[in-house]
Amino acid sequence: MTALLECNDTVDVVIRSSDGQLHGAHSRNLEMYSGGFPPASLANPDQVNTIELTETSEIITLKLKYVHNQRQPDSRKIGFEVMKELAEAVEKYQIYSAMEVCSLHMRNAATDHPLGVLAWATRHNYMEIADLAAPQTLNLTLEEVDHALGPAIGSWVRS
Repeated sequence: MTALLECNDTVDVVIRSSDGQLHGAHSRNLEMYSGGFPPASLANPDQVNTIELTETSEIITLKLKYVHNQRQPDSRKIGFEVMKELAEAVEKYQIYSAMEVCSLHMRNAATDHPLGVLAWATRHNYMEIADLAAPQTLNLTLEEVDHALGPAIGSWVRS
């Protein structure tokens, strides 16, 4: 299986997505543009290191665009479901250049996708965004809310 290279530079890290795709990356970029990957000094310079991640190839491709010194993707073209996954991933890996972009899109989606936005916002402590989305969920059943928010928040709602 060959790596899907994100740029023409030599890669020292290969990232395998949950759907089996390989993506070339640079440990220095991962270290410099995120807080969720090991320092480049831990990479073996004599071999390409492979990392397996839980995200799909589509999300990894988008994520890697934010850890390069290049124009970032046009986020207006990203649908809500993909944006929600990307917003989760950039929080998980602390990709700072994408966190604000994703939070703005999630804020804008609070009316059309309130439950997804509320779940994301509460998980990542974006309480202003949670406050925007929460009133839009009042017509949903407790089961829907419990399923989306998980046991910790769902049990709080029940009490």
